[in-house]
Amino acid sequence: MNEMSPPEPVARAEGKWWPSALEPGEKTKWLIFRIWDWLSLSLPSTSKVMFRQKLTGLEVARLVQPDSEGKVDRALIERRIASLRAKAESPMHRGEWRLVNEIELLVVGLWDLPTMRVEAKRQLFDAQALCLPGAAEYATEIEASHDDEDAMRATLFRLVLDVQDRFRKRHLLREYVAAYTARVSLIFGLSTTFFMALIITLAWMAQAHITSLFFAEQTGIGPPAPPPPGGMRAFSSFYVALAAGLFGAAFSMMAQTKKRVEKSTLENMRTNARFSMLFFRLGVGIGAAMILYFVFDTEFLGQGALTPTLTEVGFEVSTQTTALFTSIGGLSPNRDLSLLMLWSFVAGFSEVLVPSILKHAESSVNRG
Repeated sequence: MNEMSPPEPVARAEGKWWPSALEPGEKTKWLIFRIWDWLSLSLPSTSKVMFRQKLTGLEVARLVQPDSEGKVDRALIERRIASLRAKAESPMHRGEWRLVNEIELLVVGLWDLPTMRVEAKRQLFDAQALCLPGAAEYATEIEASHDDEDAMRATLFRLVLDVQDRFRKRHLLREYVAAYTARVSLIFGLSTTFFMALIITLAWMAQAHITSLFFAEQTGIGPPAPPPPGGMRAFSSFYVALAAGLFGAAFSMMAQTKKRVEKSTLENMRTNARFSMLFFRLGVGIGAAMILYFVFDTEFLGQGALTPTLTEVGFEVSTQTTALFTSIGGLSPNRDLSLLMLWSFVAGFSEVLVPSILKHAESSVNRG
């Protein structure tokens, strides 16, 4: 189940999954939900999944519990299994592992002792492959209950439940990794597009401004005021710095994706994959670029070959007419604009400090 899940129930119509009992206008909203989920941008609702798992485990445990005579109500279990199978095979139902897991738990109450011994070996193999904590203890309990059917059934039921829980968490982790990767890719694409669009727009504005001033000089029409340095309004460089910081933060997130998902736990991915956390990282990168801009503005670092002069940030007419970078109205970024974009881009990489910031904040709260 996802955070952004479409209305239920759903029914098959004309070869497609469509929501039943919905107005025609609501189908557009439902389709947007589906596309959002198809792009892997939605996150699974872990709390709902774990709640259903716990509730299912308690319900099945009650059904497979022997009565006062030590017998299991096989008829009740078989009716429940038949009901679940009919529900799973219904064309109006989407396949869910939840039903399969519940049936797997129910059949534990139907097995005889030899069958449970065989199944216990298989479940122990899965538990060891999944590095399930307590797998050795389960092996000891199963060996001790080798000839006790009730004890074997109780132990096997708990083992199956724990193995299912492990598989479910691993599946949830894969979904979170997919959503995190898709969201970071989307943010990187939008940030890159925004940064490029801003630079191109400013270049065209500068080219139009320089052209109008040249026309005024040639015709004598218009104000004689000289253009700003570089043919660009000086404070526009502030927006360039913010956009470059945004681009740098998005690039850093993209470059760190593989490292962050390789050894992540489910809890870590639940936090890192949320848009709020991703925007927080972007905000840190933008903030660092903003501070760096004002550092350059105050000339705190002095004037040198590696620091930009903000009053000179802009575009220049290139003398190399065959150069590729002259394709934007015949202009190219001057040295100061290039340095500002470079340093702001590097400042965006400060988003990697977010984990240490959160850890420091958490420790402060714990001390308080």
